[in-house]
Amino acid sequence: MLLNSIELRHFRCHHAYTQANFSPYLNLIVGPNAMGKTSILEAIYMLSQGKGFREDDEIELLTVDRDDGFVSASYKINKDLMHEASVTYRRDELYLQKKYFIDKAPTTISKFRRVQVPAVLFAPHHLDIITHSPSYRREYLDTVISRIDPIYGKAIREY
Repeated sequence: MLLNSIELRHFRCHHAYTQANFSPYLNLIVGPNAMGKTSILEAIYMLSQGKGFREDDEIELLTVDRDDGFVSASYKINKDLMHEASVTYRRDELYLQKKYFIDKAPTTISKFRRVQVPAVLFAPHHLDIITHSPSYRREYLDTVISRIDPIYGKAIREY
C-alpha cells in the first residue's frame, strides 16, 4: 500500500483544513514542536485502526471549540487501484460520534478495519514492552500480529 495523500479538518491541533501529499519513496515530517507532526501520524493510524493512539478520551481528537471534523486519505493498493478511506466525527455532548467510509460508501468500524491496510505503531511509550512483564509483551505482540493476520486476531478474541 502506498499512501498518496491525507486531508484533515479540526483534528487535534489542525484547526483548519490541512492536506499533505506523500512520495512513494521516502517522506519526512519535520517542523517545530507542537505544530502537528505527531497528529498527522495519528491521523494515518486512525485511518488504519478507526481510532487514535494518544487520547484518554476520543473527544480529544477534535480541535478544541469545534463541533465536527474529518480525516481522509487516498492510497494505492497496486499501480492501478486507488482507494479512499475517511472518518468523520461530530461532538455529541461529551462524546465523539464517528462515521467510517471506504470509497465514500458508509461502513461499520469492523469492516473498515478489515479492509484497511494494517498499520503498526511503535512510539517511545512502547518501550514498556522491554521493561514490563512478559504478559505485557505478549499482549503487545498479540495486538500487532492480529493487525497483520485477521485469523490470528479471531483466535485470540475467541480464546
